Amino acid sequence: MSPSSRSGVLAVLTAMAAVDVATAFLVQGPVSAGSIPARPLSLRTAKSESFFATRKSPNADRGIHTSFHSFHATSMRSKTSNLLMAESGQNEGEQMKFASGLSVGFDSVVGGLDDAIERCQKQFEGAPSVDLATVFISARYMEARGGSKPATNQDIQDVVKRLQDKLGAKHVIGCIGGGVCGTGEEDGLPEEFENFKAIALSVAYLPGVEIKPFRIKTADLPNEDALQEEWREIVGDVKPEDEPAIIMFSDAGFSRHGDLISLLQGLDYAYSGCPKVGGISAPSPVAAVDIPTVFGSMAGEHSDGTVVGVSLTGNVEVEPIVAQGCSPIGPLLEVAQARGNVVKEVTEVEGGSRTMMTVEALKKAIETLSPQQAQLAQTALFVGIANDDFKSEPEQGDFLIRQVVGVQVSDGSLVVGDSLRPGQRIRFHIRDREAAVQEIETLMAQYKRARLTEMMSGAPKPPAAGLMMFACVGRGRGLFGEANYDSRMAYYSTGVPVAGIFCNGEVGPVSGKSFLHGFSSVFAIFRPRSPKKVEEAKEETGEKGGE
Repeated sequence: MSPSSRSGVLAVLTAMAAVDVATAFLVQGPVSAGSIPARPLSLRTAKSESFFATRKSPNADRGIHTSFHSFHATSMRSKTSNLLMAESGQNEGEQMKFASGLSVGFDSVVGGLDDAIERCQKQFEGAPSVDLATVFISARYMEARGGSKPATNQDIQDVVKRLQDKLGAKHVIGCIGGGVCGTGEEDGLPEEFENFKAIALSVAYLPGVEIKPFRIKTADLPNEDALQEEWREIVGDVKPEDEPAIIMFSDAGFSRHGDLISLLQGLDYAYSGCPKVGGISAPSPVAAVDIPTVFGSMAGEHSDGTVVGVSLTGNVEVEPIVAQGCSPIGPLLEVAQARGNVVKEVTEVEGGSRTMMTVEALKKAIETLSPQQAQLAQTALFVGIANDDFKSEPEQGDFLIRQVVGVQVSDGSLVVGDSLRPGQRIRFHIRDREAAVQEIETLMAQYKRARLTEMMSGAPKPPAAGLMMFACVGRGRGLFGEANYDSRMAYYSTGVPVAGIFCNGEVGPVSGKSFLHGFSSVFAIFRPRSPKKVEEAKEETGEKGGE
């Protein structure tokens, strides 16, 4: 896609974002929590019974897009939000509100945080309080460079206390990463700073939302024979019918031995279909100190091997969008023979039932590529695993992307970064800038089309209020050749404050199941529930209370 074509796509997205703000039609909420089996099941039993199977650059024109969007986003959002609040019985003080602040270049963590707080306070005027503050800190603060002192454990504790004292934040969670993203000084646009001392802050007023913080250590994890109730206990014993949205940050110690994957499987078991988003901290490889890389205001001491997070229930919905940065090559295949993460034989889903060695199928796929793409397949080859067994033609977002680790020439097998079984459908993918650009533009265009469809159907939904981005350290400027691509595409498509972090692994769903990703960006879009859903929840609560 040429630069001029991409600019055209951005123009369409920006115009559609204005329509979205003007009409306040946003996305459907998270998939309803699945029904709970009548008999108690452990995670081990659920796995064996397939319980988790899903059934069912901005370039030259950026300034023009920005001014066009800013005009509509500020004037129209206020009018439509007031209309929706009137319909739902809310007053202005009860409106969900987010703000994002970014601070760059301060020597001290606390000094940078104070600057980010001031930026958020200017946006947050009129909001009664801060219910949730999420702070993202660059890993450069862990280093001793140019005579500056690295951050200490006390600095991290002071960050939490500062947010409580200056903003009255009721709950605080935070993470250290390879870079951060927040609202800068350029017309409220998000800015990304990688490998640079920077702090980003997201603050939220969440009326009608119950927030339960949690801190999980490796020793706290239930085993595979645990019941659903035991998995719920470690995140505050939230009821599955409340359909919680979960935000979590893991340190490297917790994810090192597969504990994060076990946690995601357990939480999917306990809260099927509910969104779980977040990422793994990315400490500096030349850190001069050993400080907590995930932290928060919840009780408990930090130790290596920790996850912190919050569950959100009540008048809130979180819609995740996962961009994995790949484009498919070759036909859809079905695994014929595999053992663990070694795939030996496959068959083409269309065009015959002949079984072939996986390497042979790969060669056939590469033969259809241009010389440039064929070269790319030598260094950036991936396998997409289809997650919906009943979808005859899986689309780009239906694949879980996993890296090809190696080739066994002796028997024509491929070694993949995940376990596969016979019968699963796969497709080869390649990753590069053009693939990532095309995917993110497609995903955001799909998001806007969905909003317009809702508008045309006459089913109004509350507007989005905020967005968090959890991006891989391998994306950003290194992938796109320019800063701010992911975050500004998200902003142009939603018109809400964006804050985020560059991680060493990203948590987000594919086809309703939670996964740990690499080289991906996960966007979490926050909004109130529709008035109808809130009323239904109230009626259900009333009925239970009457009983």
